[in-house]
Amino acid sequence: MAYIKRTGGLLIEEADEKTVIEKLHFKSLTLGNYVKDNEAQEHIRHFVAAIVDLCEVLDINLSINEKLAIAFGAFGRGGKAMATYYPTRQLINLTKRNGDGSVAHEWGHFFDHYLNGFALTKPALRSEQYLDLLMDKFGSRRKYLTSSRSSMSWDYFISEMEYNLKNHIPDSPLLKSMAGMVAMLRFGYYHIEGTMVSYHQDDIKGKKPTDSFLYYHSKLQGSYWSNIAEMFARSFECYVADKLKEQGRVNNYLVSGSLFGFPVYPQGKERACINKCFDHLIASMKSHLSVKSFTPFTTQRADEYIDLNQEGTVNKGVIVGKERKLKLAKIRAKAIIIKQKQALSKGSE
Repeated sequence: MAYIKRTGGLLIEEADEKTVIEKLHFKSLTLGNYVKDNEAQEHIRHFVAAIVDLCEVLDINLSINEKLAIAFGAFGRGGKAMATYYPTRQLINLTKRNGDGSVAHEWGHFFDHYLNGFALTKPALRSEQYLDLLMDKFGSRRKYLTSSRSSMSWDYFISEMEYNLKNHIPDSPLLKSMAGMVAMLRFGYYHIEGTMVSYHQDDIKGKKPTDSFLYYHSKLQGSYWSNIAEMFARSFECYVADKLKEQGRVNNYLVSGSLFGFPVYPQGKERACINKCFDHLIASMKSHLSVKSFTPFTTQRADEYIDLNQEGTVNKGVIVGKERKLKLAKIRAKAIIIKQKQALSKGSE
């Protein structure tokens, strides 16, 4: 990214390894051998702000992260991925140079895994598990969902989907909400109102009437893009961005939104319905799993803008050395321009 922008978030006065473990409740933080000291300090600072903003706008307690680990440039695969979630480790790895802007996406994968009790089965994520289940329950009629030669009628599909959600998903508001989310992402079936949002009988090459537009456009880009877990995570990115926007806030280290104009991200009515599904999913999660609401740790808020194309100095910061010991030191870093709402005025009172 050319810049990092955060507006309206809670003032972050300290951001170091101790903050990640004690305030954000992460189980561990790992730095790669090639992550420089100043890069580590900057990544940790922006990451702390991103997770705080994420949990605040979703109104979920920071303690939800207690099973999650974070790494910066430590578990890269050598490919083009900006960031990765590892179910077997319950760990998010952000790459040294390109991980910024991907936090919401990878936390979405963690959330998906969280909703499956951190199972290590294949598939490990709840979205994948439930799509397999819903597809299987169509039995021999599954071919009408995948074959280009035939399709289901509106009424028939709705009756089948309603039956499957009612009878083949455990009687839990949380699990029903998750299955409904999967049905919306893959088929455009809006379970909250029991209707099809994306059913389209006009001639759209390669689109079945029972495909959501999100799935249709994702499928055109390849199997990675049309994977249900990836559609879940991309949709979660949009949901978080929209929640921030509702409050007049921005955090592009949390979610960049640079590709939201492409239809591999939900658009229009589908996006609105998916957001409602996330509202239901998070509400049912908080109730069913006794997840508490967010607790602010300060009343002060701050705006921050960092031009990554300029160089400058920061008077002090935190360096994480080879032995992961924290030391205060003067460091070289990118130019930082911070405007603190209320914080400066209150601090001078």
